[in-house]
Amino acid sequence: MGDVETYVGDTVVADVAVLTQWDKAPAAPVSAEGFGARLKQLFFGTPDSGDNGGEKERLTAFENDVKKSFETVYTVPFDTNIQKAQENGIPLPQFAPECEAACVYRKIAEQLNSQ
Repeated sequence: MGDVETYVGDTVVADVAVLTQWDKAPAAPVSAEGFGARLKQLFFGTPDSGDNGGEKERLTAFENDVKKSFETVYTVPFDTNIQKAQENGIPLPQFAPECEAACVYRKIAEQLNSQ
């Protein structure tokens, strides 16, 4: 946080962490399964496989580690609308207000504003 403190000229204490693209990470790259399989995956999701359990365990372990360093940890699910909103230069709540990630960001903002 030293660079931020230098920029703002004051002590900064980070007590909130936001983990993005959580839980529904994009699956295997095109080269691993082929273009058709990747399209099917994008439109219909990924079937559960033995590997997903390992990914969930890894994400849970990482989240638990982050919780050791931050008082509050929020997780925002993976949502393709995030990238689309960024590409269009439009805030996510305006671009796709009802998508799951926008709803989570809204809840985070409400909780932080109420403190």
